[in-house]
Amino acid sequence: MNSKVLPLLATAIALSIGSSLPAFAQSTAPTAPSPSYRKGRLDFLNLTPDQQTRIQQIRQNTRTQIENILTAEQKAQLQRERENRGNSPAEGGRKKRGWGFESLNLTAQQRAQIDAVKQSSKAQIEAVLTPQQRLQLEQRKQQRQQRQQGNPSGT
Repeated sequence: MNSKVLPLLATAIALSIGSSLPAFAQSTAPTAPSPSYRKGRLDFLNLTPDQQTRIQQIRQNTRTQIENILTAEQKAQLQRERENRGNSPAEGGRKKRGWGFESLNLTAQQRAQIDAVKQSSKAQIEAVLTPQQRLQLEQRKQQRQQRQQGNPSGT
């Protein structure tokens, strides 16, 4: 009788372990940042899915707030600039970073409002990060500043 139970017990154990391994592997594997975070240069922070979602919401809210500051003509021009970004042969096909406000002829009031929205967004994003992630972000910022000081052209 024991000879019949032992193989069944071993099979049951093997099946239960085998079926729990994929769930364990899924739950512990780091998630790859979504493409929007690569654009945002935050992929090195290993954001959790919740952090990614919250930051994505903050960024969407920021875009909406800034669009509400712009005139209809400025919005159209900004859209054209974003569509053409990186298409210039003079730029070597490289995409520019930033918001693209340089050519919009913003008023002083618009600049101040946009700066306030950006500062608020930055503070909200930093509040989502852990202390360790904030430290990593600050270190990356300092490294970038040091590189730019060593290479004034920014390339």
